[in-house]
Amino acid sequence: MALLLHKKLNNPDASIDWLHLDGNKPNCRSILKNEIKEFDKTIEEALLEVETRPRVMEFDDAAIVILRGLNFNDAADIEDMVSIRLWIQSDKIITVQRRQLQSIRDIEKSIDSGQGPKTTAGFLCNLLEGLNDRLTTQYLEIESKYENMEEMLLNINSLSAVANNQNYINEINDYRRMVVLINRFLVPQSIAIAKIRRIAFTWIEDRHARYLEDAHNDTERIIEELQLLVSRFQLLREELNSIENQRMNRHSHTLTIIASIFLPLTFLTGVMGMNVSGIPMASESSAFLLLSFLFFVVILIQVLIFKKFKWF
Repeated sequence: MALLLHKKLNNPDASIDWLHLDGNKPNCRSILKNEIKEFDKTIEEALLEVETRPRVMEFDDAAIVILRGLNFNDAADIEDMVSIRLWIQSDKIITVQRRQLQSIRDIEKSIDSGQGPKTTAGFLCNLLEGLNDRLTTQYLEIESKYENMEEMLLNINSLSAVANNQNYINEINDYRRMVVLINRFLVPQSIAIAKIRRIAFTWIEDRHARYLEDAHNDTERIIEELQLLVSRFQLLREELNSIENQRMNRHSHTLTIIASIFLPLTFLTGVMGMNVSGIPMASESSAFLLLSFLFFVVILIQVLIFKKFKWF
C-alpha cells in the first residue's frame, strides 16, 4: 500500500489531515489524484519523479515543496540526500517519499505524543528544523574530523607516516566529496525556503514567516560553513602533497649526491680497466692499493666540496 500514514494534526480548532505516501507504490498516483483537486500532469511529475532538486511550486493558495535531508538509512551514504515532496494547503498536507527520512519519523512521534505541529505551516517549520538540526550536527562532526587531520599534519614527527598513509589521503578525499555533494542540494534548498517566505499564503502566519526566515538564514549559514570546509580540505590535501613532494625531493637529492660521488670513480675504473697495452701500473703488485687510495682521496675531495657548497 502506498499510504504509510494518515494522521490528524493536534489542532482542536481545525481538522487538518496529514497523509504520508510511498512514491514507489503503483497506487500512489491514484491517492494523489483523489486527494488533490488541482491534480494534473505537472503536479504528478513533481510529486512522483525519481530524481528531484529542492524547489517550490505555487498553485493558488497551495504549494508543492521539495526538500532534501541527510540519508541516515542503513548501508547508505549520508551525503546521498533523501528527497521529501510535500503538497501543502491550509487544511491538508501530503508528503511523498521514496526513501525513509528521519525528520518525518520525528514529526510522527511528536504527533503521537500530542506535542506535534498544529497547522500545515507548523508542520513545514518542524520539518525544516529537523533537517537543519541534522545538517548542523553532521557539519560539526566533519569539522571535528578535519581538526584531527590538521593536528596530525602539524605534528612534525608524524609527517613521513602521514605522507605514506594512502588511507589518510583517501579519507581527506572522501570527506571533501561528502561536503561537496551535500552542498549541491543545499543551495537550491535555501532558495526554495526563501521563496516560501515571500509568497503570501494564507496558511502562513507571521510567526511561521519569522521562523521560515530563521530557517533560511540557518541554511545559508550551513552552506557557507560547508563551502569553507571544502576549501580547508583542499588546503589540507595541498599540504599533504607538499609534504610528499618534499620527501621525494629529499630522496632525489640523496640519490643525486650518491651518483655524483661514484661518477668520477666509475670513469677511473673504466679507464684503468681498458684491455689495451700501456695501462699505468698494469704489472705492479701494489697497483690495487694505490688505486684504492686514489679513490679514497677523490671521495674525500668530493665530500669536502659538497660540504662547502652545503649540498648536504
